[in-house]
Amino acid sequence: MHAGMTAPVLWFSTSVARRKAAMGKGIADYVLIYPKKHELSYQVQEYIRKVQEDGCLTVEEEELAGGDEILVNIVAPFTELSKAAESLRLCMPLLSDAMSRSETAVLQTKEINGCYTVNKDHWQTFKNLWSCFMQRIETEPDDELVSAVYTDNEGLFEVIDDKDSFFRPSLRYLLTHHILTNIDASDGKNSKVKMGLLYLQMKGAIRTSFILHDPRPYLQAQTQTDGYKYQLQNVKCALMPSEDSREELDKKWAKASFKLSPLTKIRNYFGEKIALYFAFVQILHLTLIFPAFLGLCIFVYGLHLSITCHHSVKYSTENLIKQDLKALCLSPVTLSTGVNRTLEIIRETLSDASSIIKYSLDNNATPIFALILCLWGTVFLEIWKRKNASLSHKWKVKDYESNEPDRPEFKGILTKKDLVTGDEVPYYPTSYRYTKIFASFSVLLVLVGFVCISVLGVVVYKTWARIKVKTENSFQTFLLSTVLSSLMNAISMTILGQVYEKIAIKMTDWENYRTQTAYNDALIKKLFAFQFANSYASLFYIAFLRRNNQDVFNSLGFVGLEDDCGMLNNCISDLSVQLLVVMIVKTLPKFCNDLIYPWLKKIICKRCNKEDLEDPETTSLTTRFILDEERKPDLGNFTLGEYNEKVIQYGYQMIFAACFPLGPLLFFFTLLVDKKVDSKRLLWIFRRPLPWIAQDIGPWFAILEIINAVAVVTNACLIAFSSQFSRERPLVEQLMIFIIFEHIVFIVKFIVANAIPDLPQKINWPSDRYIFVLDFCSDWSNN
Repeated sequence: MHAGMTAPVLWFSTSVARRKAAMGKGIADYVLIYPKKHELSYQVQEYIRKVQEDGCLTVEEEELAGGDEILVNIVAPFTELSKAAESLRLCMPLLSDAMSRSETAVLQTKEINGCYTVNKDHWQTFKNLWSCFMQRIETEPDDELVSAVYTDNEGLFEVIDDKDSFFRPSLRYLLTHHILTNIDASDGKNSKVKMGLLYLQMKGAIRTSFILHDPRPYLQAQTQTDGYKYQLQNVKCALMPSEDSREELDKKWAKASFKLSPLTKIRNYFGEKIALYFAFVQILHLTLIFPAFLGLCIFVYGLHLSITCHHSVKYSTENLIKQDLKALCLSPVTLSTGVNRTLEIIRETLSDASSIIKYSLDNNATPIFALILCLWGTVFLEIWKRKNASLSHKWKVKDYESNEPDRPEFKGILTKKDLVTGDEVPYYPTSYRYTKIFASFSVLLVLVGFVCISVLGVVVYKTWARIKVKTENSFQTFLLSTVLSSLMNAISMTILGQVYEKIAIKMTDWENYRTQTAYNDALIKKLFAFQFANSYASLFYIAFLRRNNQDVFNSLGFVGLEDDCGMLNNCISDLSVQLLVVMIVKTLPKFCNDLIYPWLKKIICKRCNKEDLEDPETTSLTTRFILDEERKPDLGNFTLGEYNEKVIQYGYQMIFAACFPLGPLLFFFTLLVDKKVDSKRLLWIFRRPLPWIAQDIGPWFAILEIINAVAVVTNACLIAFSSQFSRERPLVEQLMIFIIFEHIVFIVKFIVANAIPDLPQKINWPSDRYIFVLDFCSDWSNN
């Protein structure tokens, strides 16, 4: 490259096998529905006019049955999508001929450097076996393309001659959304409010806006059930090819067992943000196999020790052996007495089953399990860091955030000169935002106070129930005190979490962030700060603060109540039960929201609107499909809720590993079910979400690192001060155990984190040769 020239951003390929963009032009790129009568009807008409004239988009309006609403189908032409992609500096694949020649040269250079030398050793054999295993569970080839920042040079980019299929489905819809949200229906001078799509929708002038799923399954089902002699090719639109259709995803993703998720197909259909979430869950799920198996072994070992300690089976066997079997059989009275004694022992054994399970979770092997799990957390994050880097490189989004556009909701109250372009650009003073952040933090503290009150209420009930509620069956007493209080705590956590989520969204909107990434990061930090206190407060109380608290209860007016850990001062067993109940109950709201609510809504809508459903004779098949999609519930911020749930569950099994070795196993099966549920609801139950671009998982990675650090300290405290391993030791020995455990784990974690490279080798080697490839591309385009 000549001196002084600026190299464009390039992305490199390890393969050039098959390339075809994922989508043609669908029935519509975007759909709006608005009422005919509204106080802002004129602004809506002005907005649609500007969509056609200024945005140069194709608009088709249709009056719906009843005549009260208008359906608007919007299709974005290639020229406008191309302009939007260029303004966003998106990377697109280079032409196959140019990248094939450049790739061959780079691979030859790589082979000369010895990267393809076959080492006939045991490590290489293991790598080959691992490759064979991965090929069996992979659902898509690991191919990627050489790409550059998009420009209007049609001779440089791949399949640009097929303009309807150049942009993949998710990107096409996102670019259309970008165009529509940046069109302003106000006069610009006299209006202080940008009357764009989001504003009109917020005011109800546009009732809803959404993008469409792949229509093929619906059209096929309708043409068969309606008995029409109707062929799909008669639909006057370019339907998506089957390569990235819903049916293909359903086959290779939702219905596939013991297969990896087809991440690139998910990215092509739902966008990088959702695809990165499923990549994160996939890595978490795979790496959980080892700690889940180890935790199960620790539990079985503890169960064996607990049963042996109770000697229940031994006592019942000895009771029968001591009898004279001949006399026992000949005397009905003796036989009856023996059987009654045996049944009495069995009843006692069953009543003690809860105690057996509780005490089996705390044994001499749990400190080793906690140490291994703390180290596993570091290994998991390092593996994910490499996978994230690999996917962001493969999908060409590594530098997306540096070129991210402003949010349409952003309101700049002042202007300043851009240092690059010299234009006057709006901005929001940082001092104003910090004032609002401080106010948001104050609200957070108030809500955390409500969490503390909730925990106190549950503690008071549990203490009262344990003292006042006495039954002949110890298992019933256990249910009424420990289990019911845990259930009450889980319900309280769920309700407070839902309330604060709505408040946090309002506060983050109020803080007025410029980019979507900055907005998401601020919202995530608020939510997790509250969820950390909401989810773990009661557990920390049981683990470290639940001792002889009679004075505290007396000061609160609860005379005679005392919360402690029993005669043996063993809080670990109650902590284990609390964790088990919370980890199960916390998943129930998600199950109801993901499956039960959409199912009930569909049934109610069918029964209530049975007479209002579209007449097949008067309504086109494509319109019926669009209205069927409109009736589906909106998915909302899918990744926000899912990440929050997974990270909280991750914290349960990490922070309290020393008292609940079954945590990873329970988490493993939760993720297994979640994959099936999420794939089905994304593909079939909910509307298609907007396919946002993302280059990583945002602040969730830093939050996971914080959880890992907290887990080391928490588990060290549990092992040193609360566990069976050291509960009766002198305080000096307990302090020594805490210091030794904590120092060993942090040192080993530091070594492991630095020993594992952050970037895979296949990403490192192209970055050293990008100029070499650029010269090939430049020569090809010039010739």
